[in-house]
Amino acid sequence: MERRRFVATAALVPLTASAWLAGRAETAASGSPLKVLTTHVANPMGDAMPQEGRWRLVRVTDRAFDPLAVALVDEAGVRRGYLPPARAGVLSALLDAGATGFTSASRAAPGKVDVFLQAESHHRIA
Repeated sequence: MERRRFVATAALVPLTASAWLAGRAETAASGSPLKVLTTHVANPMGDAMPQEGRWRLVRVTDRAFDPLAVALVDEAGVRRGYLPPARAGVLSALLDAGATGFTSASRAAPGKVDVFLQAESHHRIA
């Protein structure tokens, strides 16, 4: 029963992501980043939090145990950690659909990061 529920949920992720992105297209396309969540950094490497600036969200498809992984990459291109798997599912579909994203240290929740998404203006979101 649990396996069927997981498979059904996994099949809906791209549909849910597309609907969410389409609903936010006007806001995101305006150039304003949209804050979507606040979370911790999973599997931190080195400095676990961006002290200044932003870390980019990058889809990672080479992790066999986490095919929907989203890495946090600093300005130098170094992976600093990942979004928690429970949070990465829909975000990975949005990134695959052409959205870009970044994180910054959360002011409201110390020790966590705020995650922002932005649709590039040259991407057509349907």
